[in-house]
Amino acid sequence: MLGRGVGLVGLVERARDRALAGDAVFCWYCERDYPEDVAEQCQRAALAIADEVCSLVLGGQFQLAWRFAVRSDVYLPTRATQHLDVLDQCPAWVAFLDVVELAERIDSYLAVMETDRRTAALAQDCRGELDLLCVLADLCEDVGLPRAAAEARQLHEMASRAL
Repeated sequence: MLGRGVGLVGLVERARDRALAGDAVFCWYCERDYPEDVAEQCQRAALAIADEVCSLVLGGQFQLAWRFAVRSDVYLPTRATQHLDVLDQCPAWVAFLDVVELAERIDSYLAVMETDRRTAALAQDCRGELDLLCVLADLCEDVGLPRAAAEARQLHEMASRAL
């Protein structure tokens, strides 16, 4: 179980807080012999990108958030911009991106389930409480949607692992 009240937004925010807490990006750059000022700027840039991703997610723009997170041409007025091309190799950043991608996948799944009147209300509730994906899976089985049920269970399991 994910815990009471963990929704899609909380999933991404927790991933940001966990993956980018402290100085994970800074340390990663320093380990690769980047100057400390560049590493510090990259840490700040990663946090700025992650904060913008969280803002987009809060607005329900999961696909846009994912695209923004993986874009390499994001403008940041720092010297670090030229060094951000290797950010996607930083384990802390990759962990964050994986959760953003998962949230986008869950959002897309729920959008499809919201088009079916039998599952629409529960699918909408899943956005605010990801543990309801298990209940949605049971409902999908009851109404003859076995593939949708399997997908809901898999998404719930992936979200549980992500937390």
